[in-house]
Amino acid sequence: GSATPSVESYANVLKEKFTYISLPLRVQERPLPEVEIVDMRGEKGNIFSRRLREAIEENYRGGKQTILFLNRRGFSTLIICPRCGDRLMCPNCTISLTYHIKEDMLRCHYCGISERFKKDCSRCGSNLRAIGIGTQRIEEELKKILPQARVARMDRDSMGGKIKLLNLYRRLEKREIDILIGTQMVVKGHDLPGVTLVGVISADLALGIPDFRAGERTFQLITQVAGRAGRGDHAGRVIVQTYNPEHPSIRFAVEHNSIGFLNEELELREELGYPPFSRIVSFRFSGRTESETANAARESGEIARRLVSKLPIGIIKILGPSPSPIYKIRNQYRWQMLMQSLDVNTLHRFSRQLINAISHTSVSGRIRITIDVDPMGLM
Repeated sequence: GSATPSVESYANVLKEKFTYISLPLRVQERPLPEVEIVDMRGEKGNIFSRRLREAIEENYRGGKQTILFLNRRGFSTLIICPRCGDRLMCPNCTISLTYHIKEDMLRCHYCGISERFKKDCSRCGSNLRAIGIGTQRIEEELKKILPQARVARMDRDSMGGKIKLLNLYRRLEKREIDILIGTQMVVKGHDLPGVTLVGVISADLALGIPDFRAGERTFQLITQVAGRAGRGDHAGRVIVQTYNPEHPSIRFAVEHNSIGFLNEELELREELGYPPFSRIVSFRFSGRTESETANAARESGEIARRLVSKLPIGIIKILGPSPSPIYKIRNQYRWQMLMQSLDVNTLHRFSRQLINAISHTSVSGRIRITIDVDPMGLM
């Protein structure tokens, strides 16, 4: 069961492979929270819109609890030199280092490397500037707005194990926390009757990810976190800050309209030939040498196209090979190639044939090849 079933599950419902059972009402017929959109294009780059700030202050004065959702850890997600434009990047990954203010450390959230934050640019000596926001930055801003409020964070940095999480949850149940800030850890499964306000700081974060499921994930996260508000005796409200108020993922989430979103997303997927209207197999190539990894991926792509040329036209479509969106992680360079087909059996047979063909070349000995059938992520 899910309040946000996947597009694939909904397609199986329409094909009558799954039986659809709907629960349109909350327990005791409690109303769903009222959801309000704030267009951040008129807010001059502030973290909190005027509307959300007023709502947080009002909720605190009323003795009720608030959840603020931002799916990004740390204080700042980008450290840049305003003079020369140099960015602080992870030496092991093609990812910007994230600044954590409490520890005064820079960290990579992919390989785990950490280093002390040096405030001067190593290239030109200017003072570095922290831009972008994470959960720690939200916490610091709240202390300025409501210094007396009891604020807690629920993210991977603050929750160092099951015991810490349970202790935090008990404090929330006892109303010892006024405002909870969190990443996607806060969106699911929490039943806190005292929470009457949920603020989504930036609803657009996931929309920029180069993945055809980005819209679906955005809709799911907003719907799930909105469901934390108004689960007790008092009505709930949700304020969603966004620069894309017209985007279907946000528009349907605000309307509590899962079916509307799923139908529109299905139409788009069918038009583009994405799952559930096709099946995908991902071949990922990774290696410690950049040129060797690229050559191996390209050589495998040539083998794949030679094999496809022997099949009926259009039965299998090959995308790539191309550099992965995150090009390097833990000093491993990454390329990927996608194979797409309407027929899963044909796709599986072709994948096995391609694996066998690659195994007889020098590629398999020097490069790691990871195969993912119907991948849930393409990063």
